[in-house]
Amino acid sequence: ISTISGYKLDYPVCYDIEQASADYAAGQGVTFTPDLAKQLVQSFCSRIEEKGYFAMFYSNRNFLDNYLGTELPRRYALWYARYTDTFDGTDCGIWQYTSQGSVPGISGSVDLDISYVDYPSVIRKAGLNRLTGSAELVENALFATLDTAVRRARAKDGRLYAYVDTVGFVRRLPTQLIEAFKSTLEEVGEADLILHVVDGSHPDPFSQIDAVNEVLSDIEGVGNIPVVIAFNKADMMDEAARERIAALAPEAHIVSAATGEGIEALRTQVESMLPTPNVHVSALLPYTAGSLLSRVREYGKVESVEYRGDGVMLEAEVDGVLAAQIVEQSIG
Repeated sequence: ISTISGYKLDYPVCYDIEQASADYAAGQGVTFTPDLAKQLVQSFCSRIEEKGYFAMFYSNRNFLDNYLGTELPRRYALWYARYTDTFDGTDCGIWQYTSQGSVPGISGSVDLDISYVDYPSVIRKAGLNRLTGSAELVENALFATLDTAVRRARAKDGRLYAYVDTVGFVRRLPTQLIEAFKSTLEEVGEADLILHVVDGSHPDPFSQIDAVNEVLSDIEGVGNIPVVIAFNKADMMDEAARERIAALAPEAHIVSAATGEGIEALRTQVESMLPTPNVHVSALLPYTAGSLLSRVREYGKVESVEYRGDGVMLEAEVDGVLAAQIVEQSIG
């Protein structure tokens, strides 16, 4: 940990813990218990996160079952080895498997078919933190991003709106996981705007866009929602990559979650495309309706407020939901 402290790392720092760890401990006269195994993983990963890096640990099915359980993979990214050709749905950032069904040893001939890595979730969350000012931990786990994160932001005109961080995409996702992704993405059809964050340092970022669009095409209502594309990791893109993106997607934004480059322009465009309140209200509200008035200030556009003896006279532009609440609480 001391050795890596002086370096900028874009990928997780991984702690390998498996049966060999227990065997080594036994050779040193240490009884390797599940509590000790969990403490080792938590201690290592916590120290890595304190240094500002992404923490990950490596293990396999047997060791997880016998020592670590299911909670740690939900907290930290897991490099998961399973020696079979089917996936069992374990939370992980990397899934490593072999079709041989067994591994004769480190020096043996292992047929490593494939692994899945969700590194785009890291850059997407980092970029969203920049947009909203959030300090949320950026995890790098394939299934951690199946749970949406909603973060509030305030537009320059004072209105509040929300970013809903959905899911990181992985190309050639196993068939049994595709439906899980689609069910998570259903709420995209309710969005006012889609902000599509792409890894701009990828050798072929446009193939990533195509992969996402293919999945989104099956989500009802998405086709009519405006889309803003942001190519992240500008700090890792050379001039040729920038020129190619500018030529093929001139309307897209090139941004860097690490340096903040382009973030303000992106935020400005997002806010310019937010729906505007379209219901005009003129109502006298009782002084007890202070919380409603606060919501109008946050989510609507207040034209005038007059504090009178018989109540608060409000003129504003709001959405249909707020308009109904104002009518319900108005005097007379």
